[in-house]
Amino acid sequence: MLYYNKHKIKNKTRATAILFSVIGLLFIYGGQIHSTNIFLLVLGFFAGIVGGLWFVFPKLISSRYPKLQLIALDAGGILLVNLLLAGIYNQSVPPLTISLAWLGIFLYGITQLVGDLLVIRGFRLVEAHVGSLILPLEAVFGALFAYLFFKEMLPITTLFGGLLILIGAFLPNLQKILK
Repeated sequence: MLYYNKHKIKNKTRATAILFSVIGLLFIYGGQIHSTNIFLLVLGFFAGIVGGLWFVFPKLISSRYPKLQLIALDAGGILLVNLLLAGIYNQSVPPLTISLAWLGIFLYGITQLVGDLLVIRGFRLVEAHVGSLILPLEAVFGALFAYLFFKEMLPITTLFGGLLILIGAFLPNLQKILK
Protein backbone atom coordinates (compact mmCIF):
# COMPACT_ATOMS: atom_id res chain seq x y z
CA MET A 1 0.00 0.00 0.00
CA LEU A 2 2.85 2.39 0.84
CA TYR A 3 4.42 1.68 -2.58
CA TYR A 4 1.10 2.54 -4.28
CA ASN A 5 0.70 5.82 -2.35
CA LYS A 6 4.31 6.80 -3.03
CA HIS A 7 3.84 6.34 -6.79
CA LYS A 8 0.46 8.06 -6.71
CA ILE A 9 2.07 11.14 -5.12
CA LYS A 10 4.96 10.97 -7.60
CA ASN A 11 2.53 10.88 -10.54
CA LYS A 12 0.56 13.83 -9.16
CA THR A 13 3.81 15.77 -8.75
CA ARG A 14 4.78 15.02 -12.34
CA ALA A 15 1.35 16.01 -13.64
CA THR A 16 1.57 19.25 -11.66
CA ALA A 17 5.04 19.90 -13.08
CA ILE A 18 3.76 19.40 -16.64
CA LEU A 19 0.86 21.75 -15.92
CA PHE A 20 3.24 24.43 -14.58
CA SER A 21 5.43 24.13 -17.68
CA VAL A 22 2.51 24.31 -20.12
CA ILE A 23 0.99 27.31 -18.33
CA GLY A 24 4.44 28.95 -18.26
CA LEU A 25 4.85 28.45 -22.00
CA LEU A 26 1.37 29.92 -22.56
CA PHE A 27 2.34 32.98 -20.53
CA ILE A 28 5.50 33.42 -22.59
CA TYR A 29 4.04 32.74 -26.05
CA GLY A 30 0.27 32.94 -25.58
CA GLY A 31 0.00 36.61 -26.45
CA GLN A 32 1.48 35.91 -29.88
CA ILE A 33 -0.89 33.10 -30.81
CA HIS A 34 -3.78 35.32 -31.94
CA SER A 35 -1.61 37.18 -34.45
CA THR A 36 0.00 34.09 -35.94
CA ASN A 37 -1.10 32.51 -39.20
CA ILE A 38 -3.03 29.27 -38.53
CA PHE A 39 -0.74 27.38 -40.93
CA LEU A 40 2.27 28.44 -38.85
CA LEU A 41 0.49 27.35 -35.67
CA VAL A 42 -0.15 23.92 -37.19
CA LEU A 43 3.50 23.69 -38.26
CA GLY A 44 4.61 24.71 -34.78
CA PHE A 45 2.33 22.12 -33.20
CA PHE A 46 3.68 19.45 -35.58
CA ALA A 47 7.25 20.55 -34.82
CA GLY A 48 6.53 20.16 -31.11
CA ILE A 49 5.30 16.61 -31.62
CA VAL A 50 8.25 15.67 -33.83
CA GLY A 51 10.71 17.40 -31.49
CA GLY A 52 9.28 15.57 -28.50
CA LEU A 53 9.58 12.27 -30.32
CA TRP A 54 13.12 13.08 -31.40
CA PHE A 55 14.23 13.83 -27.85
CA VAL A 56 12.57 10.73 -26.40
CA PHE A 57 13.31 8.28 -29.23
CA PRO A 58 17.12 8.28 -28.81
CA LYS A 59 16.61 7.05 -25.25
CA LEU A 60 15.29 3.81 -26.74
CA ILE A 61 18.21 3.31 -29.11
CA SER A 62 21.09 5.35 -27.64
CA SER A 63 22.66 2.33 -25.98
CA ARG A 64 22.90 0.59 -29.39
CA TYR A 65 24.13 3.47 -31.56
CA PRO A 66 27.00 5.90 -31.01
CA LYS A 67 25.95 9.41 -30.02
CA LEU A 68 27.85 10.83 -32.98
CA GLN A 69 25.75 8.76 -35.38
CA LEU A 70 22.53 10.05 -33.79
CA ILE A 71 23.80 13.63 -33.97
CA ALA A 72 24.84 13.20 -37.61
CA LEU A 73 21.36 11.92 -38.41
CA ASP A 74 19.83 14.92 -36.66
CA ALA A 75 22.17 17.43 -38.32
CA GLY A 76 21.66 15.87 -41.76
CA GLY A 77 17.89 16.01 -41.38
CA ILE A 78 17.99 19.62 -40.23
CA LEU A 79 20.27 20.55 -43.13
CA LEU A 80 17.95 18.93 -45.69
CA VAL A 81 14.82 20.55 -44.26
CA ASN A 82 16.50 23.96 -44.05
CA LEU A 83 17.78 23.76 -47.62
CA LEU A 84 14.32 22.72 -48.80
CA LEU A 85 12.65 25.59 -46.94
CA ALA A 86 15.28 28.08 -48.14
CA GLY A 87 14.51 27.03 -51.70
CA ILE A 88 10.73 27.23 -51.23
CA TYR A 89 10.86 30.68 -49.63
CA ASN A 90 13.68 32.04 -51.85
CA GLN A 91 15.98 32.67 -48.90
CA SER A 92 19.47 33.77 -49.83
CA VAL A 93 22.55 32.00 -48.54
CA PRO A 94 25.67 34.08 -48.03
CA PRO A 95 28.44 33.36 -50.53
CA LEU A 96 30.88 30.74 -49.28
CA THR A 97 33.72 33.00 -48.10
CA ILE A 98 35.43 33.78 -44.85
CA SER A 99 32.97 36.24 -43.38
CA LEU A 100 31.16 37.21 -40.22
CA ALA A 101 27.96 35.66 -41.60
CA TRP A 102 29.61 32.25 -42.04
CA LEU A 103 31.30 32.52 -38.65
CA GLY A 104 27.84 32.99 -37.14
CA ILE A 105 26.47 30.02 -39.08
CA PHE A 106 29.45 27.90 -38.01
CA LEU A 107 29.05 28.86 -34.34
CA TYR A 108 25.32 28.19 -34.54
CA GLY A 109 26.05 24.74 -35.97
CA ILE A 110 28.57 23.97 -33.22
CA THR A 111 26.15 25.03 -30.47
CA GLN A 112 23.39 22.95 -32.09
CA LEU A 113 25.62 19.87 -32.21
CA VAL A 114 26.79 20.33 -28.62
CA GLY A 115 23.20 20.88 -27.52
CA ASP A 116 22.08 17.69 -29.26
CA LEU A 117 24.95 15.76 -27.72
CA LEU A 118 24.01 16.99 -24.25
CA VAL A 119 20.31 16.22 -24.76
CA ILE A 120 21.06 12.67 -25.89
CA ARG A 121 23.43 12.23 -22.92
CA GLY A 122 20.89 13.74 -20.54
CA PHE A 123 18.05 11.52 -21.72
CA ARG A 124 20.27 8.50 -21.07
CA LEU A 125 20.56 9.60 -17.43
CA VAL A 126 17.00 10.64 -16.57
CA GLU A 127 13.52 9.35 -17.26
CA ALA A 128 12.08 10.68 -20.53
CA HIS A 129 9.24 12.61 -18.89
CA VAL A 130 11.63 14.33 -16.46
CA GLY A 131 13.91 15.31 -19.35
CA SER A 132 10.90 16.63 -21.22
CA LEU A 133 10.07 18.86 -18.27
CA ILE A 134 13.55 20.36 -18.45
CA LEU A 135 13.39 21.16 -22.19
CA PRO A 136 11.03 24.18 -21.80
CA LEU A 137 13.90 25.90 -19.97
CA GLU A 138 15.08 26.68 -23.51
CA ALA A 139 12.42 29.42 -23.62
CA VAL A 140 13.59 30.79 -20.26
CA PHE A 141 17.23 30.94 -21.35
CA GLY A 142 16.24 32.36 -24.74
CA ALA A 143 14.43 35.22 -22.99
CA LEU A 144 17.34 35.72 -20.59
CA PHE A 145 19.88 35.86 -23.44
CA ALA A 146 17.63 38.24 -25.41
CA TYR A 147 17.69 40.55 -22.40
CA LEU A 148 21.43 40.21 -21.78
CA PHE A 149 22.72 40.39 -25.36
CA PHE A 150 20.10 42.46 -27.15
CA LYS A 151 18.77 44.55 -24.24
CA GLU A 152 15.20 43.44 -25.04
CA MET A 153 12.77 44.34 -22.31
CA LEU A 154 10.92 41.30 -21.01
CA PRO A 155 7.20 41.66 -20.35
CA ILE A 156 5.92 40.60 -16.95
CA THR A 157 4.12 37.68 -18.60
CA THR A 158 7.46 36.33 -19.86
CA LEU A 159 9.01 36.66 -16.41
CA PHE A 160 6.03 34.95 -14.76
CA GLY A 161 5.96 32.22 -17.43
CA GLY A 162 9.68 31.62 -16.95
CA LEU A 163 9.16 31.28 -13.21
CA LEU A 164 6.40 28.72 -13.77
CA ILE A 165 8.65 26.74 -16.14
CA LEU A 166 11.45 26.78 -13.57
CA ILE A 167 9.05 25.48 -10.92
CA GLY A 168 7.84 22.79 -13.34
CA ALA A 169 11.42 21.71 -14.07
CA PHE A 170 12.43 21.51 -10.41
CA LEU A 171 9.20 20.11 -8.95
CA PRO A 172 9.85 16.39 -9.71
CA ASN A 173 13.26 16.68 -7.98
CA LEU A 174 12.19 18.88 -5.09
CA GLN A 175 12.60 16.16 -2.46
CA LYS A 176 16.15 15.41 -3.68
CA ILE A 177 17.00 19.13 -3.72
CA LEU A 178 15.66 19.66 -0.18
CA LYS A 179 17.65 16.72 1.23
